[in-house]
Amino acid sequence: MRSVDAYFAFIDPSGGRQDYFTLAISHKDYKSKKVVLDLVREVKPPFSPEEVVKEFSKIIKSYQPLRVKADHYGGEWILDSFRRSGIQVRNSELTKSEIYLEFLPMVNSCSVELLDNERLKEHLTSLERKTRSGGRDLVDNFFGHDDLANAVAGVCVLTERRQRRRVRLHKLT
Repeated sequence: MRSVDAYFAFIDPSGGRQDYFTLAISHKDYKSKKVVLDLVREVKPPFSPEEVVKEFSKIIKSYQPLRVKADHYGGEWILDSFRRSGIQVRNSELTKSEIYLEFLPMVNSCSVELLDNERLKEHLTSLERKTRSGGRDLVDNFFGHDDLANAVAGVCVLTERRQRRRVRLHKLT
């Protein structure tokens, strides 16, 4: 068995004025049983969103990921822009908070290998967890940016979830 079966990508898009447009790619290493972060990219505003979609599409194609997900920013515009570049993107079924809450145990259990990236460290360490009325937790950077953290946490959670699903399906056959 190969140590890598598939790559996964997660996009945190932006309109080009305020937030960064970010991309993260990861895979599951079957030997170490860890999710490995392979790549992070971020484009600082101002920028042309269409140009970033073209640039990120080239990167994604070079990894041939099995799944590409995005947060819900931009609705159909993001999905359609990537589709025109030959990339099928689906919106994440999880909210940003749900992604972060699922990502935290992965980090705490050392089941993820992250890249040594200063901005990623800044974004991850600036996240705060607050309990809302009704007992639901909300995780966000309430005073700054978390675009890179969102893309990285999103791709790591996506990779781990897909692996668990594959294992369950494999056991059924």
